Amino acid sequence: MRIENLLIIVTGCLSVIVPIFLFSRNRKSSSYLILVILAIITGPLWAISIALFREATDTVRALFWNRMIYVIAILIGFSFFYFIKAFPKKKEIGVLPTLLVHIVGLILLVILLFTDYFIEKIILNDAGNSVQLGGGYVLWLIWMLSIFGIGIISIINEFSKLGDVERNQLRYFVIAIIIPSIGVVPTNAVLPLFGEYRYIWIGPLLMIPMNLIIAYGISRTRFIGAGVVQKTVVRFLALVINVSFIHFLLSFLKSFIQEHTSLAHLDIIFVFGEITFIVLGIMLSYGWINRVLVRAVVRRYYNEVEVRDQFIRSTSSELDLDKISTVVFSTLYTSMNISRAGLVMLDNRNDEVVYQRFKNIVDLSLGDLKEMYYFWEASSFKDEPLLLNELEYVLGNQIGQLSSKESERIQKAIKFLNDNRISGIFSFTHRDSLTGFLLIGMENKLYFHSEDVDLLELLVNNVGVAISRALLYQEVRNFNETLQAKVDEQTHTLRDKVDELEKAQQRERDMLDILGHELRTPLSIIRNAFGLIEMKGKDNKLSTKDLQTYIEKGKEATEREIEIVENMLRATKLSSGQVMLNYESVGMVDVIEESIESQREKAQEKGIKMFFNKSKDKKVTFNVYADRTATQEVTDNLLDNAIKYTEKGSVTIDIGHNNDFVTVHVKDTGKGIPAEEIDNLGQKFYRVDQYLGDQEERKLKMVRPGGTGIGLYVVYGLIKQMKGKIWVDSKVGEGSTFHFSLPIYKGQKVDDSGKKEANVFKRLGLKE
Repeated sequence: MRIENLLIIVTGCLSVIVPIFLFSRNRKSSSYLILVILAIITGPLWAISIALFREATDTVRALFWNRMIYVIAILIGFSFFYFIKAFPKKKEIGVLPTLLVHIVGLILLVILLFTDYFIEKIILNDAGNSVQLGGGYVLWLIWMLSIFGIGIISIINEFSKLGDVERNQLRYFVIAIIIPSIGVVPTNAVLPLFGEYRYIWIGPLLMIPMNLIIAYGISRTRFIGAGVVQKTVVRFLALVINVSFIHFLLSFLKSFIQEHTSLAHLDIIFVFGEITFIVLGIMLSYGWINRVLVRAVVRRYYNEVEVRDQFIRSTSSELDLDKISTVVFSTLYTSMNISRAGLVMLDNRNDEVVYQRFKNIVDLSLGDLKEMYYFWEASSFKDEPLLLNELEYVLGNQIGQLSSKESERIQKAIKFLNDNRISGIFSFTHRDSLTGFLLIGMENKLYFHSEDVDLLELLVNNVGVAISRALLYQEVRNFNETLQAKVDEQTHTLRDKVDELEKAQQRERDMLDILGHELRTPLSIIRNAFGLIEMKGKDNKLSTKDLQTYIEKGKEATEREIEIVENMLRATKLSSGQVMLNYESVGMVDVIEESIESQREKAQEKGIKMFFNKSKDKKVTFNVYADRTATQEVTDNLLDNAIKYTEKGSVTIDIGHNNDFVTVHVKDTGKGIPAEEIDNLGQKFYRVDQYLGDQEERKLKMVRPGGTGIGLYVVYGLIKQMKGKIWVDSKVGEGSTFHFSLPIYKGQKVDDSGKKEANVFKRLGLKE
């Protein structure tokens, strides 16, 4: 088979890919089914028949495949007729036209297959063969023109009754028919009547754009506007003229130089020169084409990037909601000539309007806004803008096989939009509780093109950022005012508590007896370190290295002394049962992130990486029913221990939950804990590896600083008091994992034991 005929078949087969893909996504659509049939007939079947006719070397085979060409041509007529009946809406065509189409079509098939009145003679030649056509062919032409006439009449009759979406779909259908017809009618209909058969291969090729345009038209509800097409055409033509001018100018210059000089390699020089000048010409002229030429020619022109940048510049430092809304309305009017708009912020928790401002739109009631919000949340349009013409199209065509409840909701939404003369609503969210709406009213219900929707969504996203910033500023300002009032109130309260503070100081002095041995050990280390410094200094035997060693020992002991005091205070309260917890909903993710931030510097100093594997599902909150401060103390202590006992590697925190508990896992890559020691963890003053280094190799036996065992004692005690669980998995040389669980928050109420105590000393477990 000759390569050109093979290409005809391949091209015809390619034209069915998009229609078949669309039909596979919506098999209930009669329009898609007819489009697939039409694509198969006009694509592979027509192409194969033409290619095999051109390949035929005897009259019998040539006659057979030529008849197949016109059988397919008759089937194309039938397919167009049924497509017109089904698209864009199902319609009834009169009985008489329907009968004539079918009867004449069947007569044509009989004439074609069983007589010589359609194909009178086969002419074999090297140009792809030819035929001599008879009166049956003329009847076929009249029949096809009649079908197109019926389609035109039905389009005219139905056009005024269609919605905006169907009208645009119909426009694309008309364009899909007209564009290929410019090439198909002369080459496959007119020229064959006069014996010119060399160009019949053009027909299947032109079916590709036809099928693609029809597929685009019937599968979309939002289309490219004429302005975008105009901009593209103007830019393309301007660049073509620019390139052509440069090419002509350089060609003229080349001819002039060739006539007057004999320079070598002139062709190579001008090739590189032409490429360079064309690139420079495009770069230099493209901006002018956009700023001047396109703006002057295109009726509805706006540059999305310029509009967005101007809007961001105007709102980036603005904190007044009214001024932000003014910028929004001004941007809509200058870019898209929209003079009717509204901006609303709705609080979903309290069912109240936080902010609203309208321009040429009647104020909307809270009930209407709530109803639209609930419709949006319950429908399949949650992530899409609500556009009036698209809702009407979905309802009218029952897209997606709507249930009666869904149809009723869409009807209410359409009524709301029509009653308030609103063409579209775009939503944006500020936190989880506030939802914003941008309402657009277009005169005479003008259609939203895809580029209009893209620009509006772009603006809405930036409106959300600007309003969020303004609301946050207001919240901070209100918080500062409230905080100042509370500070003034607490100042008076603190003055009344001076006596209680003096009693607290006396209590602290009493606690010195409890510290006992634990306090003396680090103090002895400090005293010994300074004694050695003094002794060696007098004998001039104190080296810089020794000095640094003794200073470090004293520093470590001092830090340990401080930690012992803090831990002893907490342990004393736990032991005496004087810790009072304020039970509430505590977000574990926030607690963990705060602990990570507090320990970040310590981890960085040791070169330890910290990871927090939290859920990406924003709906999962991991809230527990516990005391916020106690929970923070637990996570701080476990994370501090993990970093302290890890020399290199990482610390990883994971979080999960079931129906009853939220569980946190703190995993390190430290030296691990022997299995026989795990059961002793959490006992007061118990520690694994009590001393630094190997005791046999060290002359000075030094207690390891950084913990007395009280930290884990406090952790275990707090978790137990909050009705949680804690357990440990560890392997020596590989690291340890501390797991703890706390009851999940399910809306529990705070009981009397969890209420905050007004007396600050009782809350701390101290005696007055």
